[in-house]
Amino acid sequence: MKRQYRRWLYLGLVLEAAALILLLSTGLAAAGFAGTAVSFPWYPIGQGLRALSLSGSVGNVLAWLLFVLFCLLPIGYLAVFRRRRFSAADGLLVLFSVLLFPAMYGMVNPGLLRQFFPALLGAEIPVWMTGYLLWCILLSYGIMRVLYAVRNLSRAESAKIFRWLSGALALLDVLFIGSVFGNSYALLLEEMRQVRAANTALTEEELWLTMLFLVLGWGVHSLPTLLDLRIVHALLRLLEEVRRDRYASQAIESCARTGRIAAATAVWSVVIQVAFLLMELAAARFLYRINFRMQFSVLPIIFALGALLLSRWMTESREIREENEGFI
Repeated sequence: MKRQYRRWLYLGLVLEAAALILLLSTGLAAAGFAGTAVSFPWYPIGQGLRALSLSGSVGNVLAWLLFVLFCLLPIGYLAVFRRRRFSAADGLLVLFSVLLFPAMYGMVNPGLLRQFFPALLGAEIPVWMTGYLLWCILLSYGIMRVLYAVRNLSRAESAKIFRWLSGALALLDVLFIGSVFGNSYALLLEEMRQVRAANTALTEEELWLTMLFLVLGWGVHSLPTLLDLRIVHALLRLLEEVRRDRYASQAIESCARTGRIAAATAVWSVVIQVAFLLMELAAARFLYRINFRMQFSVLPIIFALGALLLSRWMTESREIREENEGFI
């Protein structure tokens, strides 16, 4: 991915984080849906159709028409764009379209959706789980389409492979930001609400230290995911260097640098979390909520080992190439 495209990606990630924080900190968070980021856009669309349906008989007919058209969108996409290149991965999109009908009907009528879940789960959990299921199917389809596309590319189309890989890494960035500033941030707001509800006799001045540690805990536990962004950006630079010349010293150094970043990410994420646990333990007697846990990220370790092996392979390949050129 070229530098100007990376700048646009960084700007998009910042805007995504700001939008999620704004949405969850205002009206959407006030509605009590801890998983709003996951249920978006399904729940807002469902509620919009519900409002249109309740507006009158004409609105009801229009709402049903829009409901059916929306649920048939995936099949319509396959009919228009994938008619001659239908693959096994596209069958997942057909399943997605079929599941949209009951799922979106549940988003229009959350009360009916909650009847299929235990009451102990809470009012927002069925909406969250339904939205999560829809996003998992859609994401699985995207991954399968990328794998099919990369597998079917010829060697002459290697430039397309780099574009596909860069796009997949950019998508990974979007998912990381969504995880931290969407789901994790929503859970933080829900925890803060629960602490206030369970300690109504206490003032904000008495709860400030607990709130501070909740915010710090959110930041510390989100740190491994945020540090993974550095690894992804290093991989984007590595792809650009390999695309230019995989035997060049810049590509080998970029690969080694990616391995060092991944290794440092794995170490620092653990060190900072241990330090926070010690701080939380020291202040435990003054806190009204304690989240004594650690989050281990396997991704940096995998990337560090992969970059190490790839760096050695690139170095050996370059030495063999130089030896062959010396014979010539």
